[in-house]
Amino acid sequence: MKILFVDDEPMILNGIRRALYRSGWKISIADGPQKALDALQDIQPDVIFSDAIMPGMNGVQFLQQISEISPCIARFILSGQADENLVLQGSQVVHGWYTKPCSHTLLNEQLEIISAIAAMLPVEAPDVAAQATASPLFAPLSLLKQHMQCVNGQVCALGNADISKFTDDQKQALFHVAETLFNDIDTDKIKDEASLAHLTQSRFPLLLLTEVFLRAPELIQNEELKTQITLHGEQFAERDNTDGMALLINLLKPILRDKLTATEHISVDTMLLYMLHVWSLPYSVIHKTL
Repeated sequence: MKILFVDDEPMILNGIRRALYRSGWKISIADGPQKALDALQDIQPDVIFSDAIMPGMNGVQFLQQISEISPCIARFILSGQADENLVLQGSQVVHGWYTKPCSHTLLNEQLEIISAIAAMLPVEAPDVAAQATASPLFAPLSLLKQHMQCVNGQVCALGNADISKFTDDQKQALFHVAETLFNDIDTDKIKDEASLAHLTQSRFPLLLLTEVFLRAPELIQNEELKTQITLHGEQFAERDNTDGMALLINLLKPILRDKLTATEHISVDTMLLYMLHVWSLPYSVIHKTL
């Protein structure tokens, strides 16, 4: 596996290279985003770790460019700063956010997981990438990614800030999903915006599944999905729960597989893995779905 580390502090880069010297992976470094972009063709990394705050271009902007140039590259932030707005922006293009200083043990453990996933990804699958972004699940899962990656576990106004702008159709969909999938929620008690806000903060997956219902109503009518979500309701109720998100992906796998067609060189399972990668789902989640 070829890994590129990008940081404007040479001391940090040299420390990382020394720490991973015996890893067996090919380690490259660049002391700025532009230098990394200039060297990208020569290095051809499988994975990129970037600092978040750098002169000229921040890490999220840099990794956004990387995702457009080479979507198969796994993209991570390794930073000592956690600006909430930057984290939310990063949730759309980053597969994980790590805080530095990061222990060498933790870094090696995470790189082992990343290596296992990266080895399974196809070199190129443009048709799957197009299907991934066109999927009705793309927007709802983007919301959940933002929720998971919020600084200090805050809700970060994913839904409650816009609740006053909910249309009648959105509210009706919310109530329908609550009644269909979350039997313990008494929708008769949801009389005003305040109680609706409290509900979506405490049961964020309800908002997620409402988004799914609005875009793909047939999914909520899937009897197996309804049964499994009801059975695992407590896990879905957990905030910032990697296991809960992985559980949802696993429940949706049969539905997602049905919409993909294997090619001569790429199996449906590989296509599905690539779709999760294109969605920039955290690798900590993807690993739990393998």
